[in-house]
Amino acid sequence: MDNKIFISFSHKDKLYRDELVPALEAVAAIRDRVWFDQKGIDIGDKFHPKIQQALAGSQLGILLVSNHFLTSNYITQHELPFLLRQAERGALKLGILHVSTVAKAAFSISVEIDGKSHTINLADIIGVNSPAESLDRMSPGERNLLYAKTADWAVRQIALGEPPPPPPPPPDPAVSPDSLPKPPYSGKAKIAVCDHLGDNWRKLADSFEIPPADQARFSRGDEARGIWEWLENRRRLGELPQGLIASGREDLVELLKIKA
Repeated sequence: MDNKIFISFSHKDKLYRDELVPALEAVAAIRDRVWFDQKGIDIGDKFHPKIQQALAGSQLGILLVSNHFLTSNYITQHELPFLLRQAERGALKLGILHVSTVAKAAFSISVEIDGKSHTINLADIIGVNSPAESLDRMSPGERNLLYAKTADWAVRQIALGEPPPPPPPPPDPAVSPDSLPKPPYSGKAKIAVCDHLGDNWRKLADSFEIPPADQARFSRGDEARGIWEWLENRRRLGELPQGLIASGREDLVELLKIKA
């Protein structure tokens, strides 16, 4: 599933990731979108291609920023540059949870975007909490409030990114019975309709609920004429245009207008 919520974190901050994930997965709408390496990578998988695949399919990135995060070679070389590029291009939204206090200068990240070097300051991205109120300074209850806030933010962002449902197809224009041809029909009209009905005779017979016993008496290869005469004998020939429409052969209705 694309539109993943990619959690980027240092394994040294696993405690906070373990607290965050249940808050996200408690929301059914985003439960299956939450992705982090220990959830999305199985035994025998090559971790780098799996992570790159998950990054490419992500709509949201949640960064657990700390000194450990900013000194992780893998994060700073692979995850963070990709996420920042996508965010700058408007293809992804970033949410930041400040795990620990870091030096202000550490928030400045150099990243190449479309062949040009850019410096992005993580402190300029509005986080769930501020750098001065890091998770490691909070009580478990206070952190839970922030995790719930993060989940609510993720739900809103995912909803904004979902394509709108396709509009329902326009209803078929209603056919006015008054506009349909009425009997008596010419002999040429009868021949034209019967010659063109083909294998659709079964649908037409079913639309009139012609009993199987009566259908069995129709001449093989001339069933259309049998239906015509069955209707005619019951003074129901005027129902033929609507029966043709119901059978998907509205094209034959025009043939009923053929004059002698």
